Amino acid sequence: MLEIPEALGRLDMNHNPVMDMSYLLLCKNITEIRIAVSNIPMIPSHITLLKRLSFLDLANTKITRVPKSILNLPYLQFLVVQNNAIPKEEADALKMDILNRQSKVTLLI
Repeated sequence: MLEIPEALGRLDMNHNPVMDMSYLLLCKNITEIRIAVSNIPMIPSHITLLKRLSFLDLANTKITRVPKSILNLPYLQFLVVQNNAIPKEEADALKMDILNRQSKVTLLI
């Protein structure tokens, strides 16, 4: 099992065969997660536990949906989910939700 220090602030695991990011929910102080070009199939719904998260890069993974609750993260500024299998309707709904909330999140989809 992978041990990650609770105080971890940034994590860059791009280009790794990672298939699960739920273990990162233990990193309460993390601000930046980069797991692009991996085998991540989903964003855990409990991602909202990462209250300090400001940057999430999951480009070129295998995710098919983005939980709307992610927009409740108070410091989230960048959400990168390009080149995934997210249906156009869901991507459009996420964009509209960002606009309706007048969120400061930059979405790359």
